[in-house]
Amino acid sequence: MTPPSNPLASVPPPQDLTRDSIVRDAPRDIEQRPTLGGIVLRAKVGQGGMGAVYHGVHPRLGVDVAVKVLPFHLAERNPTLVQRFFSEARLAARIKSPNLVAVLDVNEEAGIHYLVQ
Repeated sequence: MTPPSNPLASVPPPQDLTRDSIVRDAPRDIEQRPTLGGIVLRAKVGQGGMGAVYHGVHPRLGVDVAVKVLPFHLAERNPTLVQRFFSEARLAARIKSPNLVAVLDVNEEAGIHYLVQ
């Protein structure tokens, strides 16, 4: 049986995310890279119907993180989805296991809802 792949097991090379529609309105660092919660988003590692996942480096912890972003158009059309996104993040943050990725933060910035793992 093949173990599930870890998208951050090997750090993806930096990508130009300036035209990425999901983080288009995110704040920018001095190099014009999108940031959320001070985390510079370096590359998109996946995207599905409920959002996208980006690789970033947490500036204060100095660790690689995955940042899951809920697309604006989904949040705007269905405010209940935003409540569910935050509720699921709080629930996941309470679960402690060496087999699960820890939730470090959940927040909203510039109208973008995101979860840091």
